[in-house]
Amino acid sequence: AGQLVIADVEAGTGADNFLNQFVNTHNSIGHVGVFFGPETAQELRLADLEIERDELVTVPWSFDTANDMGSFCKSLFGIDRATVKEVIRGIDEFVGRSDGAGLVNMAWQLRYIVCRPAPAEIPH
Repeated sequence: AGQLVIADVEAGTGADNFLNQFVNTHNSIGHVGVFFGPETAQELRLADLEIERDELVTVPWSFDTANDMGSFCKSLFGIDRATVKEVIRGIDEFVGRSDGAGLVNMAWQLRYIVCRPAPAEIPH
């Protein structure tokens, strides 16, 4: 009777492109992520899960300055082949920013899927 909540990057989004293009190019060990795709919901249904929610949600990452944003992402993603300014440009190109309370907000997106076990079928 539990609930499964999963969130990951959606294939084809700016987050996917930032990770698998920009980070892959600017991290000396690369990055090739496999993310949620159109088949994900069906795979969960085949595992006897009932989907209650399935949506792409913007989850802002908030920073005091653009430099803080670039430095954080440079460190988090092991970007050793680009400057902080280049990372900021990559974020702006692939992910973008969202409005928010005087902060610099990176507009990261995740696909959220909430599932429950499918009801058991009663034999006839």
